[in-house]
Amino acid sequence: MKHYNSIDLLKFLMSFFVIAIHTAYDQVPLMRLICPWVVPMFFVISGFLLQRRISMQRPVEVCGKRVENLLGGVINSYIIKLVKLYILWTLLYLPLTFYGSCVVESNSLLRAFALFCRNVIFTGENHMSWPLWYLLALIWASFLVKIMLKWKMKVEWILISGLCLTLIGWGIKYVLETEHTDDCLEKIVYVYKKTFVGTRNGLFVGFGFLSVGMFLGKWQDYFLRHTVWSCWVAALSVAAFLYDLPFSTHLLCFCILLFVIRIRLADRKLFLWFRRMSTLIYFSHMFFVATLVYLFPEVYAGLPQFALASVSTFFFCCIVIRLMEVPGFSFLKKLVG
Repeated sequence: MKHYNSIDLLKFLMSFFVIAIHTAYDQVPLMRLICPWVVPMFFVISGFLLQRRISMQRPVEVCGKRVENLLGGVINSYIIKLVKLYILWTLLYLPLTFYGSCVVESNSLLRAFALFCRNVIFTGENHMSWPLWYLLALIWASFLVKIMLKWKMKVEWILISGLCLTLIGWGIKYVLETEHTDDCLEKIVYVYKKTFVGTRNGLFVGFGFLSVGMFLGKWQDYFLRHTVWSCWVAALSVAAFLYDLPFSTHLLCFCILLFVIRIRLADRKLFLWFRRMSTLIYFSHMFFVATLVYLFPEVYAGLPQFALASVSTFFFCCIVIRLMEVPGFSFLKKLVG
């Protein structure tokens, strides 16, 4: 499959904005504009690349009949890769997870284990391992895409379904945040919160953005040909985002990625480095944030934490990537999938 080197560069840059979110540096005016669409953009990029892989699949002949070699060849392997990555990083975060639950939050070991099991299945977030919610959401969203493709649904209908589920998620979020006088509804809300916590998951968040990326992956040639029309849509998306209109983030991510894939960068080994770095930075930076929070509390949240966490994470990831090429340390490649 064609490598989009500009996407690798974008992901590398965005990984530092994720650090800004987790060090409370996202309240600076510039960061306040950029950070809200960073994680959604990761979903859109994943959907775009997934659709490009799917579009490259060709029917194969079995006993003289043409059979679509789709789900087994692309979706299943993609989901399995995500699950392995999720399990690996969940295990790596276990010490922080139980330290936070048992020591910081004063839960018993039994309650800490029960919360851990719930979070691993439904939210993807445990103490100081918040970035993993993206992986779990991507797994569930990809599984939903697999089901819809199996039902022969077109990408356009997948997009509509994703946006509808996003609307439902907004409705559920409103209900969860509103006080209720009806005892029955209050009990339903209580059970939902205890089980799913909120709506930031693959069903109500991840699937919508993933479907936007898939739609662009299918229609990118059309949008790339109609430059003037694309510019108007881009201007509209910026205006909608600034006024916080519904689906403005979806539209903005669509337009940003459309602009990025227009940039053609020659193949170099540097872009493989960017690809690995973005993944490692995204998943490992919370170890350094936790170190600053618990061992160096004098380092305030904001710019000091962001700068130190970014520099330490960067050099750590450089070392890990260098070790990946050393015989005997190739197992480190599993950290990036």
